[in-house]
Amino acid sequence: YGASYDFNGLTVTGQSTTDGTAAASNKITASYAFGDLTVSASKSTGADAVVTGAYAADLGDLAVKASAASDDTWDVSMTYTMGDIAITATDDEVAGGAVMSASYSANGLTVGVDSDSVVTVGYDMGNADLAMERDASATTVSYTVSF
Repeated sequence: YGASYDFNGLTVTGQSTTDGTAAASNKITASYAFGDLTVSASKSTGADAVVTGAYAADLGDLAVKASAASDDTWDVSMTYTMGDIAITATDDEVAGGAVMSASYSANGLTVGVDSDSVVTVGYDMGNADLAMERDASATTVSYTVSF
């Protein structure tokens, strides 16, 4: 069970859960948005409190997202769109370096490639989809039909 309340933009949420005979797990979260920037804090049973700052904005054709938290997690992504083409760069504490990708989408066809040399092609035919993925070791082709 849980409850949430909004105090003029400051949202406070409390939640308590149990799993069978396990002890209850309690979590409280508070967040506030300052335009494109959101600051939040959460505390769970048996865990340290975590404070997070997140920024997201669309600046014309450029979409930017970034977040960092007190538990040493972070991520950043930027996507630039030129009509049917999108170029994206992402990084986080796990990746250890930027991952770049590019995609093209039009009329049901999607083609993508990333910095790991993975190439994907998909075609949406209404109730059926054709997909192919090629990486350094294999090519996978699938055909899916929906009823």
